[in-house]
Order: sequence, then C-alpha cells, then structure tokens
Amino acid sequence: MKVWLVAAVTLFLCSLSFGAGWALRGTHTKRSAFSDIVPSLPLTGLSRQQVMTLHEMQAAPPANGSHEPAWDKLIPNGLGYVQHPVLAPEVSIIGVFHQLHCLYTVRRAYYAAHAASIGQEFNRAGVREPPHIAHCLDYLQQSLVCAADIGVEPFYAGGHYPDVMFARRCRDFSEVQAWASEWRVLDGSGFIFDSAL
Repeated sequence: MKVWLVAAVTLFLCSLSFGAGWALRGTHTKRSAFSDIVPSLPLTGLSRQQVMTLHEMQAAPPANGSHEPAWDKLIPNGLGYVQHPVLAPEVSIIGVFHQLHCLYTVRRAYYAAHAASIGQEFNRAGVREPPHIAHCLDYLQQSLVCAADIGVEPFYAGGHYPDVMFARRCRDFSEVQAWASEWRVLDGSGFIFDSAL
C-alpha cells in the first residue's frame, strides 16, 4: 500500500512538473517574440513633472538662426549619439533625442514657411529638405503612439490654449541626459550642429 502511495505521489508531482514546464514554455515563446526589439536604457528614476505653459518654448526661433538656450538645454553633450558595449555596440541615438530633433526641425520649418508666406526672411538653420520634414512628422506620430501617454489630463473648455498646470509622473529626464552624455560618441551641444559621424 505504501508503494502505491509513493507511486501516486510521484506520478502526481511528475505531472505537475510537466504541466508547469509546458506552461512556462508558452511564456518563453511569447517573450522570444520580442527578441528583435531595440534595447532600452537601464534607467528607473521617476520624477514629478509640472505641466504648464512655457512661453520660452512657444516663442518663435530667432530669425538669424542663432542658438536657443531654452531648447538647447534639452539636448545633452553629444546630442544623444551614444555607443555602449552592450546596449549600443554600433553608434546609435537615444529615441527621445531623435524625437526632440524631429520636433525642433519641424518647428523651424514651420516658422521658415510662415515667414516666407508673409514675405519675410528667415534663417533656415536646422531645417532640412521636405523629405526630412516628412520623416520627422511620421517618426513623431509613431513615437507618440508607441509611448502612448496614458495620463488623464484636465480639459479646459474655456479656451483653446490656456495656461494649464497639472502634475504627472515621468521618467527622470536628467537621468536620461546624464546617461547619454556619459556614453556619447562626439562632443556638441544644441540643435544646430553639423558633424559627420
């Protein structure tokens, strides 16, 4: 009788082990479907960001094409181009800095087109040809959908662009900038920068 009990318990444990292995195999298969996805930075810092109207960010760029400190402070030394032995063995750019570059380029293209439409001169520094602008618009659309900010923001029905202010939880952007600066492949700052990598 004891032999039968030991055999039953052993069979039960083997079945349980086989079932767990089968279930984990399915989980492993699902994870391996993401094996071709680009790596992410190993950063975990979060910060409280106050969303508000920033007039210096909304101001038109200088017509003479000079640097804009309010915008340039977003880009770390090295412009976000990095090389890391594990995460980026080849020269790469961190996504947020590519996105900011595109936003800046589209912004300058808008102001250049607006100035031209009213017969004014505008230095096109930082603006590239229409295919570059098209790439940037497409890339930003995909980036917004990918990141899919799911914060629930207040709606101000009283006006189109009110001075809004609310808090949200964000990645610690200074941590991202510091990592990019540490692993940079070139020196340079600001958005208006030309260099061959």
